[in-house]
Amino acid sequence: MARPLIEIVQDNEVVVARLAGEFDFADADRVSTELISATPNDAIGLVLDLSEVSYIDSSGVRMLFDLAGRLDVCRQRLAIALPESSTIRRLIKITKLEEVVLLCASQAECIEGLREGASGSV
Repeated sequence: MARPLIEIVQDNEVVVARLAGEFDFADADRVSTELISATPNDAIGLVLDLSEVSYIDSSGVRMLFDLAGRLDVCRQRLAIALPESSTIRRLIKITKLEEVVLLCASQAECIEGLREGASGSV
């Protein structure tokens, strides 16, 4: 399997990370470390755009739960951007990950949701 590509940018107080490719056990620690390292303490959250990810295994899902928990300890939130038609979106719903993350159809929707949540209007 090809290692997932990661592109990380900061949009003011929100970190946005786009992953592309396949995501499996071999990548979980590296990806998690890279995402946590890229999220400063003053960020309100991390948007993880998985719209170009073609595969996630169970260790990838476990890493997403762990990432959400680690951000929550810092009073930050994880938002995941995935199109409605994505098979990965169905996986997130089946595993109940959507109960601990903000699940959105786009990066922009996730950024807006994190900002609204930080201002207390959600």
